[in-house]
Amino acid sequence: MPSKKYNGNSPLNGARLGGFADAELEIARRSPKQSMTTGLVQTPNGAIHAPKRRRRTSRGSSTGCIPWKPTVVNTSETEVPNYKIRLSPGTINGVINPAWNDLVNVTDPVDADDLNYIIANVTFTSRQVTSITYSTSATIPSGDDLNPIAEESFPSQVKIILGTLVGTSACMVWTSNLTVSAVEVFKETIANPAQFTKPYKSWYGFTLS
Repeated sequence: MPSKKYNGNSPLNGARLGGFADAELEIARRSPKQSMTTGLVQTPNGAIHAPKRRRRTSRGSSTGCIPWKPTVVNTSETEVPNYKIRLSPGTINGVINPAWNDLVNVTDPVDADDLNYIIANVTFTSRQVTSITYSTSATIPSGDDLNPIAEESFPSQVKIILGTLVGTSACMVWTSNLTVSAVEVFKETIANPAQFTKPYKSWYGFTLS
């Protein structure tokens, strides 16, 4: 620590410290110079060398993509607006709509109080997702479309409400990639089953996660 003789904190009898101060200066001359990576911090008792803080540099960052986040686009070249939406890419059972970047027509003209449902239409073949398309509807899809149930087989189609659009403001129900799983919903008892057959029928539906 530097002598108080040289840091402005010398006592009244500071002359007695002269020998110590001279020795300190001689030691400082013989000591290796501080690295440029250190900084000088002045304290009441002297100067302290402290490592400089490294600045973090950004090498480019990504905010990520929120699945199905909509962007409202006015495609009209006149004073009368013609709104459409573009949805961010999202997957269902790992499958993406190859036309995810295409504009989706809005069913009704978009006024301040117009309500539209943003819908994903999913098709299954042999229990695998084979097609995903997007649409909007001014009316909510039927229960059979949103929660289809099939006898002794997996439903082949399902509609998923991804969100709503009121005017040009969207509110999304789903903002993550989806998994659609087929499950047995219930069993229907068969009164007089044939020999060597099960005594019930299985009905299957879908669950979302």
